Amino acid sequence: MSIATLGLSQALAPPWDTKGLEITPITQIRVATGTWQTREQNRFVSGDYQHVPWARQIWYYPVREHYVHICLTDPTMVSFTICSLHGAEDRKTTMRAGKYLRRYYPQLGDIDISKYCATFKSVSRKLRLATTREEIRDVYLDGPNSCMSYDFPDLDAHPCEMYASGDLGIFYIENPSSQISRGANRVAARCLARIDKPEHIALSTAYGDYETLQAVLRNEGIPQENGLHFEGARLLREEVADDVYLCPYVDAHYQGGLHKNSIKIGYYRANSVDLQVTSGLTGDVFFCEGCDQTLPRTDQAQDHYCDACFADNYFICDECSGEYNILQDQRFYVDGSRYLCFQCYHLEYFECSQCWLIKPKTERSPSSEDDSYRQYCALCLPPVLEEE
Repeated sequence: MSIATLGLSQALAPPWDTKGLEITPITQIRVATGTWQTREQNRFVSGDYQHVPWARQIWYYPVREHYVHICLTDPTMVSFTICSLHGAEDRKTTMRAGKYLRRYYPQLGDIDISKYCATFKSVSRKLRLATTREEIRDVYLDGPNSCMSYDFPDLDAHPCEMYASGDLGIFYIENPSSQISRGANRVAARCLARIDKPEHIALSTAYGDYETLQAVLRNEGIPQENGLHFEGARLLREEVADDVYLCPYVDAHYQGGLHKNSIKIGYYRANSVDLQVTSGLTGDVFFCEGCDQTLPRTDQAQDHYCDACFADNYFICDECSGEYNILQDQRFYVDGSRYLCFQCYHLEYFECSQCWLIKPKTERSPSSEDDSYRQYCALCLPPVLEEE
């Protein structure tokens, strides 16, 4: 009897005794293979599976029988069928998009993979817009690091709350809950936007995962305009001292102008203020070189020091009232209460070479006035010099 007249399972049956063993005929495996392939294809047709974002790229040629798609349980990952046996059992392998591209498409460079990963993550990210003071503050405090991403305990409000004027807002995306539970910040990326003209939305510098944020913005049809379109947009105006105002670090422009109830971004000859400040204050301010802080001008004591730092770095001579640097100039403490500069000290005082006390020159022994090396007070003048 030939193989043609036998069933395939009988023809390929092992010659040894298989009693008690479960043998799956090859014909059944082939039927199962055809079934799972059709099942996977139908899931794309029905919409149960979503294609990866790079599926329509010219370079993309799908790996046979992978049926790679966005993971159903974790949209930050890709899922695929790694072999036919897993396909028959409806088992999926989950992997990060970057790792999948590097393993199965080694011809792609790191720059291309980074771009496609950002596009992949943008599919599962929702674009959000913060416009209120509370929302904007929370986005900065629980997001990417920058000069404005920390608290300002010495100020009445966070400087970035000044964006809540109605002309400006903060576009941002959030990290997946799985990353947040592992300690990541809630906000993955953010950027300042001008929103008072919906037909001409302008965007500033993006912080954090900027590639994914840019991909999400493209998906929403928001153009990537430059900072020149921020001119004329308003910031809230809050005065904290005389001619001193709360102000964030504005990437879009370095200058603004004071108006009745707002600070307008742009070039202004009169009443102009600096908008690129990291201290949260602008207006009539100065930078203290001692504590590295920007403070109101009313706190300035001398040169580039505030009152506290001036006291730590300078002293005032109680005789001539001059101001002297503690590190550069000599300071002499006399009479238990007075500080003198070098010149005033040598004009009015001397140091006894016997008792080493600083005393007024009126108490110097007359017989030692001609000695340029040793000076004695009247109490310590040696007897030998007294006899002479």
